Amino acid sequence: MKSGFLFIAFEVLSQLVPFLVLPLMLSTFTIADYGEMGLLLSFTPLFIPLVSLCLNQSVIRCIHSKSENIMNSIVAFVSVSLFLTTIFIITINMASVIIPFDSEMLSKSILLSFFASCFLLVRDICIHSGNKIKYSLVFFVYICAVNISIFSLHHAFPDTKLWLLRFYADLSIYILILSCFSYLIYAQIKDESTDISLNGVKLVIVKDLSFSVGTIPRVLIRWYRIIIERQYILLYIGPLVLGVFTVSGQIANMLNFPFILLSVYFSPLIVKNINKEKFSCRFLKLYLWLTGILFATTLLAFYGFGDFFLHIYLNKKDSYDLGAILLIYSSYFLIQLSNVLFAVLTQSGLSSKKFNSVYILYFITPFAFWLYLPNDITSISLLSLVLALVYLLIAIYSFIKEIRTSYHFEE
Repeated sequence: MKSGFLFIAFEVLSQLVPFLVLPLMLSTFTIADYGEMGLLLSFTPLFIPLVSLCLNQSVIRCIHSKSENIMNSIVAFVSVSLFLTTIFIITINMASVIIPFDSEMLSKSILLSFFASCFLLVRDICIHSGNKIKYSLVFFVYICAVNISIFSLHHAFPDTKLWLLRFYADLSIYILILSCFSYLIYAQIKDESTDISLNGVKLVIVKDLSFSVGTIPRVLIRWYRIIIERQYILLYIGPLVLGVFTVSGQIANMLNFPFILLSVYFSPLIVKNINKEKFSCRFLKLYLWLTGILFATTLLAFYGFGDFFLHIYLNKKDSYDLGAILLIYSSYFLIQLSNVLFAVLTQSGLSSKKFNSVYILYFITPFAFWLYLPNDITSISLLSLVLALVYLLIAIYSFIKEIRTSYHFEE
C-alpha cells in the first residue's frame, strides 16, 4: 500500500512540475519559442525507436521469462543504439551539405534520443521488475532538474534560443542521472545471470532484432503524426499558432496523465497473465472498464471547468480553444490505448508480426493533411482524432485476432 502510494505521488508530482512551470515559461519566453522547443521534443521521441530498434522489448522479455541473460540484452541495446545514433548524425550532416537545410535541430534531436532511449530502458527495467518507485523517483528528479537548468542557462545565456537551452539541459541531466543510477540498475539485476559475452550479445541481436524491429511502426506512429502536424502548422500557418498548439498539447498531456498511470499499473499484470498457460481476460476487462470511465470523466470535467481554468491559470483564455484541447486529448488517449494493446502483444512474446497494417497510417497522414488543408487548430485536431481512431481500430483487430488464435478465454 505504501509503495503504491509513493509511486502515484512521485508520478503526479512529475507531471505537475512542467504544468506548474508553464505560466513562468510563457512569461519568460515567447509562445513561438515554446512552439519551437516543442518541435525539438517531438523530433527526439521520433528517433528513439529508430536508434534503439526497440530492443528494450528484448530486455523486458528477459525480465519476465527469467531464462535468458539480461546483461547481454542490455549491452546489445546500448551498442546498437550508440552505433545507429552515430550513423544517423553523420548521415544528416552529410545530407545537409548536399541538400542545404538546417540540420542543427535534427542532429541534436538524434543525440538526445540516444540518452532518452537509455533512460527509457531504465524505466522498463524498474517497472517490469517491480521497482516502480525507483523509476518514479528518478523521473521526478529529472523533471525538476531539467526545468531548473533551463532557467539557470537562460540567466547565464539570455540570447540563446529556448530549444537550445532545453537541449543542453536535457543532455546534461540525462548524462548525470544515467551515470548515477547505472550502478543501482546493475545491483537490481546482479542476482540474475550477469556474465557478459560477445557471443551472447550477438545472439540477442540476431534472435531479437527481427522481433523488436517489428514493433517500430506502432511506437513511431504517434510521433510521426505529431511531427506532420507541427511541421504543417509551422510551414502553412505560422510559428505563433504552433506555439498555441504546443501549449494545448501540454494541457492535453496533463489530462491524459491519469490514464498513463493506469496503463503503467495494468500492463505488466496483463503481460504476466498472457504468459500463463491459459489467458484469463479479467485483468483486461477491468482495465478497459476503468479506461472508459476515466475517459468520460475527464471529458466532462474539463468541458465543464476548462474555460475557468484557462482564464485563471494562463490568463489568456481567448488564445486557446477548449474544443481543440479536448480533441487533442482524445487523440492522445486513443493512441495511448492502441500502444498499450500492441505493447502487451509484443512484451508477452505472443506475436512477432510487424503489424504491417499500421504502415497504412504513414501514407494516410500526410496525404490527409495536404488534401484536407486545415487552416486552424480545431480542424487539425479533428483530423488527428480521426487518424487516432483508425489506429485504435487496427490495434483492437490485431489484439483480438492474436489472443483468439493463441488462447481460450476464461471468464
